[in-house]
Amino acid sequence: MSEVELTHVTVGGLEVCLATVPWARSFAAVLQVGSGCGADPGGLAGLAHLCEHERIAHAARLVPAAEVTVNGLTESGWTRFQCSADVTTWRSAVDRVLAMFDPGQLDNAGLAAETSAMLIEMERTGGRPALRLGPLMAAAALPGSDLARLGEASADTVHAIGHEDMKVFLDRHYRPGNARLIVASPVPADEIVTHLSAWDGPWRADDPLRADDPLRADDPPGAVASPAVPELDGTWVVTLAVSRPATSQGVAAAVAGKVTLDGDGLIERVSRRHGHRVTGAAVLHGGSHDLAVLSWGTAQPSAAVLRDMRRLFDGDPEFSAGRERLERARHLAAVTHSFEHQTMSGLAGQLARWLNRTGPRPMSVDDFRSVPLRDIGESVAALLSAARLWHWDAGRPNPLEM
Repeated sequence: MSEVELTHVTVGGLEVCLATVPWARSFAAVLQVGSGCGADPGGLAGLAHLCEHERIAHAARLVPAAEVTVNGLTESGWTRFQCSADVTTWRSAVDRVLAMFDPGQLDNAGLAAETSAMLIEMERTGGRPALRLGPLMAAAALPGSDLARLGEASADTVHAIGHEDMKVFLDRHYRPGNARLIVASPVPADEIVTHLSAWDGPWRADDPLRADDPLRADDPPGAVASPAVPELDGTWVVTLAVSRPATSQGVAAAVAGKVTLDGDGLIERVSRRHGHRVTGAAVLHGGSHDLAVLSWGTAQPSAAVLRDMRRLFDGDPEFSAGRERLERARHLAAVTHSFEHQTMSGLAGQLARWLNRTGPRPMSVDDFRSVPLRDIGESVAALLSAARLWHWDAGRPNPLEM
């Protein structure tokens, strides 16, 4: 990380990582709360997502700085808030992020507005079957994992959420000790630490949780049947489900993903040989597993493509990447990584993924290029060995025998 100095501190129980970039002209911060939809209580799927919407609106009301932009994303194991601002307004940006811990809540009208916004967002996704593939395949390929809960929310479960449910969830999960703040900016680290330490807003208490706390959020998730999606009938998909330790190996795993999953990657090359083209791809990150999902349009895979896919997954040398392909993927990954590194929002996002063990540590192109091809090849083999093929039939995914 040339010219970038990292400082790690803890303020008020909040873990903070500060990246000081002298040449930057903007300010970016990422607040990661260590709870996502995998923490939704039974019968209230969508609670974590609704809390994300509520926190953004509540914080904007407390710190009404028009020049500060905050976006949120709720995944299975965490909720992430990305904040951007001009460097001259960095204090307002920090205050907006810290306001996520404020114990207050929106009033009934405000909550109703955020509920409507979330339902509209869900309706747009629900009306596009391809966007539902990831959560549905997570439920099928990794039953019982936190990723399997990604697609459980419905209009009924969201409408069932009340103020008290949100209060319980926020009190339990939106605490400094359950979060991490990452900042990338030219502001000296000691100035940011001083501002964090002097923040005069109310922090939600960070007391240790007691086993006897009557928290509805601890209720076990209800048994939710996977909804049938007849629009996907005929679609076939490949899933690569790997445990987090396998994907936390940094650069080698990141390059392996490009070799395996990207356009003209190994899986698409095999499918194109038989007249099939990948129509969509997504990678879902969970608390203990990651899941890559690639889909093909409505087409029944032939026996020939199934045979060659099996050979690919089994490591047949005929389908291996080869040195030239590994080198090209390593170069492209380095360039992409370096380009993202040049923006403060990109750097903060990279640091967040690295600290969350879902991506490599931000580094220079030269460092990236030094990763041994052998390590990349081993990561490719690990990904492919975990691959499975599924086919949609009668509105539901079923494993394909190969």
